[in-house]
Amino acid sequence: MSKKKKDATLQLALSLLERGGLLADIMDDAAARVVAVVRKSAYSRAQICDKLAVLLGRPVPLATFNAWTAATNRNRLPADVLLAICLLLGDFSPLEALLAPLGLTIADKRQQALAEIGQVQLEKETLAAREAAARRQLQGGK
Repeated sequence: MSKKKKDATLQLALSLLERGGLLADIMDDAAARVVAVVRKSAYSRAQICDKLAVLLGRPVPLATFNAWTAATNRNRLPADVLLAICLLLGDFSPLEALLAPLGLTIADKRQQALAEIGQVQLEKETLAAREAAARRQLQGGK
């Protein structure tokens, strides 16, 4: 990410903080998406806890999981748990809720491949420019 883009992202994040309450709204949206992902999962909550424990390398008690996903609870999911839930259930919409206000998104496999092609093209152009400069130097040196 360029310095200009980083600065713009930081400014956006700071403006979100200044508006007050908006970050809480973003977190509430992410939490609601976690609940939706869990509800549509083929796994029971107990099975999710067991699988999360394996991914995280620590126990995830069902009571704790239920507290994290309760609509009225203000306890936030730890970031590693949020990521583990997304990985386990194959749905990254909770992360998208966190990224969207910053103007960011999660790239799918096609978008990642297109980005890779673009990066390779830029590298080819850089190499071609270096080659052309070296050729000019050779011609000027004759």
